[in-house]
Amino acid sequence: MNKALNQLLARISTLVTRCADYDAQHGETPRPRFDNHLFQGQSKLLEPCAKMVQNLCQQLSKEYEAGKLTEQRLSYSCERIIAQISALEREMVTTKLRAQEPKPYGHWQTSIHELYQQFAQHQDWERRLQMLVQEKQVALAQAHSLAHQQQLQQQVIAAEGRLARCQAAMKKLELRIQHQEQKGVH
Repeated sequence: MNKALNQLLARISTLVTRCADYDAQHGETPRPRFDNHLFQGQSKLLEPCAKMVQNLCQQLSKEYEAGKLTEQRLSYSCERIIAQISALEREMVTTKLRAQEPKPYGHWQTSIHELYQQFAQHQDWERRLQMLVQEKQVALAQAHSLAHQQQLQQQVIAAEGRLARCQAAMKKLELRIQHQEQKGVH
């Protein structure tokens, strides 16, 4: 068992070095590379993530030597380590593939005409959602049973949430339109 942990530690040590080289070559990403379920923290580099795997493995080795390593913890930790190592290796291998993919047509490249169309679409959705909220509120006021009232109340809350998100999106669109108009981009 200890031999297997030592082999794993040696493999992870090599991985840490490869990740450091990769980071030196490619640098940080605009957003964290992995979600919090896989790696704690919001690292935009690979080396800190590889060091987390290394620290976990060293901790397991110490627990094993102290006789405190349970089979359940070992099983869970091994699954986590395998997933983390796979994610790190996959990230390094797929960089060239992602670089060859066509870039998405981002919102910063959206024409002002398209922004106005999106805004008009959101205005229509806003109008429909306002009508939906009113309909649900009227139905709620007329509901007789408690179960039906609770169901309608849930529907009113959901519709109001959708309406709020729609209005927030409209505000963002307005700001983007204003920004492009100020820059003179069409």
